[in-house]
Amino acid sequence: MDLNTRTARQLHDEHVAVIALMDKLEEFVGKDQPDTTDSQVSNFLGDLKVVIEGEVTNHFKFEEEDLFPILNAEGDGDMSDLLSEDHEVILPLGLELAAAINVVRAEGFTTESWQSFKQYGAEFSDRLRDHASKEEIGLVPMLDELLEADVDASLATKYIDNR
Repeated sequence: MDLNTRTARQLHDEHVAVIALMDKLEEFVGKDQPDTTDSQVSNFLGDLKVVIEGEVTNHFKFEEEDLFPILNAEGDGDMSDLLSEDHEVILPLGLELAAAINVVRAEGFTTESWQSFKQYGAEFSDRLRDHASKEEIGLVPMLDELLEADVDASLATKYIDNR
């Protein structure tokens, strides 16, 4: 995607990374119950937790506090409303998944906890992948067109500084 603004490029790069991670999560929950003492499994779960608690949370907050008001001011409130509704579902689901990761990294998976994790993981990966795709189709190009250079520079710096 050829983008002119730093903010749009940053969002795009994060979307690409999160879609790739959601593909890995989908693959992970499609397998048999894993051994959490395996370093690859433990590292994947740790990476997933960091992304949920850090990157996804910060990404959503940045959009809601800094980008959606710009869309609303430009008359594109439908877009911000749609994406905010997604955030209201995805973030709590992700935080539940992160909490489950804390438990299974300490105690391992039981048959019951694996089934629950699979369900949460599959739903989270589907919803977040779809959300990132919506933003790629709608939000990113819209922001790339709307943002003036000075506003873009300020937003990009703020976003990076708050990560």
